Parts: sequence; structure tokens; C-alpha cells
Amino acid sequence: MPVAGVIVDEASAPLLDEATLPLFLQGFPAFPGGTAPAWFPQLFLEAGFAPPSPIGLLGAFILNDVVNGVLDTGLIDAIVRWTDITAQALTITMTRPSTRVQGPLNAYQAGTLTAVLDDSDAQFDPDNKASPYWPNLLPMVPVRLRAVSGGIEYFLFSGFADGWMPSQVTYEGGYAELTLSAADGFKILQGQTLAPITAAGAGELSGARVTRILNSAGWYTDHRRIAAGDTALQATTYGSDALSLLQLTSDSEIGELYIDGAGNLVFRNRHAPLTDTRSAVSNGLFGDAPQGNLIPPADGSFEVALTGNWGGFVNVTSLAQSTAQAWDGTHSLAVAIAAAGNTQWIYGPQLAAAAGETYVLSFAFWAPAAGLSTDKVIAFWAGAGGAGNGSANVAVNFAAIGGGWNYVQSSVIPPAGTATVQLWWTYNASAASTAYLDAVSWSLQYEYPYASYSRASDDTQLASDVQITRPGGTLQEASDSVATAKFLFPRTYARTDVLLLDDPTALTYAQYVLQLSRNTENRVEQMSLDPLADAVNLLPQILGRDIGDRIQARLRPASTAPFTRDEFVRGITHAIDCIAGTWLTTWALQDASRYTGFILDDAVRGKLDTSTVGY
Repeated sequence: MPVAGVIVDEASAPLLDEATLPLFLQGFPAFPGGTAPAWFPQLFLEAGFAPPSPIGLLGAFILNDVVNGVLDTGLIDAIVRWTDITAQALTITMTRPSTRVQGPLNAYQAGTLTAVLDDSDAQFDPDNKASPYWPNLLPMVPVRLRAVSGGIEYFLFSGFADGWMPSQVTYEGGYAELTLSAADGFKILQGQTLAPITAAGAGELSGARVTRILNSAGWYTDHRRIAAGDTALQATTYGSDALSLLQLTSDSEIGELYIDGAGNLVFRNRHAPLTDTRSAVSNGLFGDAPQGNLIPPADGSFEVALTGNWGGFVNVTSLAQSTAQAWDGTHSLAVAIAAAGNTQWIYGPQLAAAAGETYVLSFAFWAPAAGLSTDKVIAFWAGAGGAGNGSANVAVNFAAIGGGWNYVQSSVIPPAGTATVQLWWTYNASAASTAYLDAVSWSLQYEYPYASYSRASDDTQLASDVQITRPGGTLQEASDSVATAKFLFPRTYARTDVLLLDDPTALTYAQYVLQLSRNTENRVEQMSLDPLADAVNLLPQILGRDIGDRIQARLRPASTAPFTRDEFVRGITHAIDCIAGTWLTTWALQDASRYTGFILDDAVRGKLDTSTVGY
């Protein structure tokens, strides 16, 4: 029997603030075909059928209100009472796409949702006046798709119905289907032309221009994620649809503009791929060979008797299990140091190195005093003979270990020519003493399993000659003769509409575009993920990744050593079959390796001789 419940949206709820309303929870999730697989997220496909009531949100139009009742000054706002229609869903496909265009820019399109519904009782038929939803089965009904997994709520799509389309096929036995299609807020902005105005906003940053346009279009004030921007712009006179004006602003910034899964309009500045953590740092490594720990838990936690895999050989009196110190649990490895100076101990024999793979080491280390150091944590050898064979390659260095417990972690790929690998510590002691080691984990890096991928190396975004002319300015050109010779002919990228303030800025813009686009893009073009492969680890990635997030793809082509590519997520598709209980997520990807720019006065990106010049 269904369990009565209440859903309350918080301030971040998509589209509009929502009233609290009772509904019947349909199980986990509401599956018309029966019980969902145990790993399946709880789904909520919802439509805002109920008639709205005005509320006092900022900017909302309220009839007969002295301030908010002035025509042409606000937005007609509403409470949306969501109706859960998940139980009638047969299949759901959601996509937030982008198109690769020449140069470094990505053109994001409206996100869409298509749901095939069981309409055997005609409750979604717009012509059925007996439907509990009549007469509200209309275009522009708010629609959203949410998922709950691991106690975390994820918004996958928020938009507005395009229409409710009964199937043209006649089935036996009274069975009927209907297709609900919806698109996100881009269709609202594209459908609204802002009338020409006197020039306004000269010198304002791109983020302020986005805000100006959204205010003029009456876009929700509480569904915006707008960066300040890095570029000052010429004045605008409008005279075009709101979406085109926003996209021109984004292009002038070399930014990103899209609607996220919660219905927020997102504007990211040019430096976001370099400075936002979710873009600058990988959110996960994806591959086809997930790896386990090379150290058994008993050997790394020291909670059971010490194994014979641990051995000391330089300035070490003994290695023993101890309860004197512990990072985790009650035991650790006590390293008795005979005298001041170099101390060395190892774990296990030399193992055959896995070429191209990433080794990850983490451990807790207790030192008796500050200012000491440990290094040579993972040693790579050119041959099976180890030190006697020469060619040790120090992979990781940890300097200036402080007194007490220190937790350290690092990863490394074996250098070329490596044959074997071994875990090896060198510790510089200031006196005879005892140090402690705990929580040791040594493994080949875990890879989130992908179902499939496709690769591409093409010239779609190639530009060896960049010509930028701002309105009222003169042509500014940046070209690369080496790239032109390499690819036989010039490939020109030209713009005459970007709203830059002056010609020097236009030249810098051209140089930055050239820097990003003068070579072809060798990339993983698409990657598909099936959560059934590892639901616990994959679902937070599948549900949580957003446009602009950085990931890594580990590839193992035939007859070639494995290699890793950094990629940005540029498009997201979820294909859900509620009858079969299957889910496939596909990401469209872009090479992220060229985004390593130098940013003046930035603490990390502002170091000379560490990266190419950014704009």
C-alpha cells in the first residue's frame, strides 16, 4: 500500500518556489512494470498541473499591489503544486546538448525531456474533459525530473512542456501511450524579443550584462548562477531575442551559458575552466579495468599480527606491531630507528610494473619531531634486480614532515622503461627514535567503469588565422604560420560582432582564441556509463556531474600502452527505461588539456614558466 508523505522544496527548488503538498510515494521508485532493481535511484517525474496563485517573490507582479502591481515592471509569478506522474512513465530521455563549432566556443542548446507515458485511462489526453488534469494539459506546464540516491537529491531537468501528444498507433485491449515533450528555459528566452533601446551598459562586465538582459526578459531572480565576468563590454541596444543577446555576451567573454538541471541559468566566466575546482581538478578517472588494493587490509592497518611483507634494511633496529600510537584503530607499525641519519624500510617484493597505469599511495606517518622528512615512497626500477641493477626513479617526495601524525597521499605513473615497482620509504631521522606508520593503502588507481566510448581527432575547432573586428573598431588578426603549414592552408575564424571595448582587447581576444584552437583536437568524443556496473560508486557521478566538470578517461587501445586524457563534460543524456529497469548515461566531451592558461596575479596560475599565457 502506498505510504502518505509530504515533499517540501527548499529555496533552491527549480523553476519556482513550491507549496508544500501531500502525495503518495510510489515505492522506490514508482515503477509501472513492477519493483525496480535494488540499485535504481528513486525517480520523480513531475508536472505543475495545479492552478497557480500569486506570491510575493522579488519582481513578481501582484494585482492591485501599489508597488508590484505596476504593469511592465515585473514577472507574473506563481506557486507550482507538483504532481508526481512517475508511475505512468514507460521511458524517459533527457538531454542537455551542445554543438562543437569552430574556435574554442561551445554552443549550448536547450535541454529537452521526452517521456512516453502509459495513457490507457486517457488522464493525459488534452481532449479528455474527465481527466483530473483537464484543462491544464497545455504547453508551458512546468515539468521536472529528479532523482534521489544515497539520501541525496539530484535535479536532472527543469523546464516547460512543449505539448502532450497522444500516440497515433491504435493498440488492442484499451492500451494507449502519450508522449510528453519539454524544453528548458532557453525556449522562453529565445521566444522573447527585447525591443530596441537607447544604448545602455557601456563598460559593464559581462556578468552584469547577463543580469541586465535577464531582468529585461523577466527571468526568475532566484534561478540564476551568474559569474561577474572577466570582460568589459560595449553598450547594448537590444533589438533581438533575449537568448541571442545572452549568447553574444557569452561569446564576447569566451564564457559558457546554459540551463542546469535545477532550471538555473548559468553563466560562467572565461577563467572558470582554469580556476573553478570542478573544472580545474578531475572529478574522477573512468576506465575499463577497476583495480583493487595491492596491500591486503591486514598489512596496511596493522590491526592483526604483522606479516613478513614488511622489512627494514638501513638503520632500522626493528619493525613491529604497536599500540603506542595509532592513526586509525588501535595499532600501527613501529619503526625503531638505531641512530640519526638515513633510515629505510620496504613493503613486499618488487612487482611487475603496469605500464601507463596510475599507482596511488596513502598513509599516516607519526614523526617524533617537526622538520624531518620522508621520501622515495614508491620506487620504480628499470630491471628486476632493483638497486643492484641501478636506475631507481623516485616517484613521490614528501618533505618537512611535522611532529605527530601526518596523512599524505599521492599518485604517479611509472616512468618510461620501468620494469618493476616497489613500496619503499626513506626517512631522515635526527636521532635514535621511533616513528609510526598506519593506514597504508597502495593500489592501482580505481577507475569508474564506463560502458563504452568513442574517440575523435578532427579539425572542427581548428583555427590558425583569427580575425576579430569589434563594432566600431578595426580588424585585429592573430595567425600561426606553423599551424598553417602543418595543415596545408589557413583556417580562418572571424567575428565582427563581439562587444569588446577597444582594439587592443580585440587583439588579445584573437590571440587567446588562436592559442586554444591552432591544433586539431584529439579527444574522447563520447562516454557512456551504465550504473549497473558499479551502482554505489557510479550513481553519484552519473547524477552529480554537470556541464563544465572535468573528468579523466583511461584508454587501453590494442597494441598500445594505456594513456589518460583530461576531458570536460559538454553534454549530458540520460536514457531511462522504467519497464526494463535500465539506465544509460552518455556524456559529450571536449579535450581539456589546452586549458592551462597563465593568469596575471593569480596565486596558482600566475607563476612564470608554468603554463601558456591566458587572456
